Amino acid sequence: MAAFDFVLLSRDDYKIIVPYEQIESVKSSGCYAELVPEANLLNIGPRLRRKLTFQFGKVVGSSPELIQLFFKIPLAVYLLLFEEQTIKVRVGRSLIEGVLVDVNKESIVLKLNNEKSIIAIGNIGYIVVDK
Repeated sequence: MAAFDFVLLSRDDYKIIVPYEQIESVKSSGCYAELVPEANLLNIGPRLRRKLTFQFGKVVGSSPELIQLFFKIPLAVYLLLFEEQTIKVRVGRSLIEGVLVDVNKESIVLKLNNEKSIIAIGNIGYIVVDK
């Protein structure tokens, strides 16, 4: 998934979140990803169509997939989905594992045992989230 300022690479058992600023190059490895069909809102049911028409903010705001479709989610907002979960964050040569306890547009806070570590979003190489 290509978002506002990051790309999400998803596998069956984990997700890798990579900020665009950390991507130096993209090389083809000989195999190509299958195209995921774009969300097609032409084939939605009449109830959802009515809700989107008359309660757009409420309906879209309650669904990360619809937020992504209409607005492209920034990294700080997407990470809110993983609060109170254990994640792994690559910062430089270190891989830090902890519970995500706070997110804002400039940094994240991980709880490691009884200590908290503040990591600037600009310093994140990538994030691994187990499913």
